[in-house]
Amino acid sequence: MKVYGRKVLALHRSKIGNIGVKDLQIGTWRYLKQSEVDELLKN
Repeated sequence: MKVYGRKVLALHRSKIGNIGVKDLQIGTWRYLKQSEVDELLKN
């Protein structure tokens, strides 16, 4: 957050759009469910 003159100590992401990612371990990934793909393409 250099723009605000603040140092970022930690960054936590629990969702990306309607996709929950809080249960993923650091450095891991998963395939999207078809319903998640459909929702992303709808918007």
